[in-house]
Amino acid sequence: GLQSAIEANYPQAKFQRCWVHAERNLLGYVRKNDRREIITDFKAIRQAENLQAAKERLAAFSAKWESSYKRRSKNLVQMEELFTFFSFPTAIRQTIYSTNLIESFNKS
Repeated sequence: GLQSAIEANYPQAKFQRCWVHAERNLLGYVRKNDRREIITDFKAIRQAENLQAAKERLAAFSAKWESSYKRRSKNLVQMEELFTFFSFPTAIRQTIYSTNLIESFNKS
């Protein structure tokens, strides 16, 4: 509902799904033995130089983990709003990919 409310009230706004929350959600479904490796692979997607490289890394991530975590892998591939921050300059991407900065501000 949040995304549709934003789009209704701010039609030119771009929606960015929070990578930190996506990571935490992913970890909730991953075996302890796989956590370090899967999060390293997941972070590599976000750290790609550009959108094309990120999508290629996501495809590799999905291919690697699909047999163990098919549903999680499928959900991540379908989340286009994970990549919105790539449409902004590199200098500010780090402040956009996560909502933690906003949450911290609102909390204080």
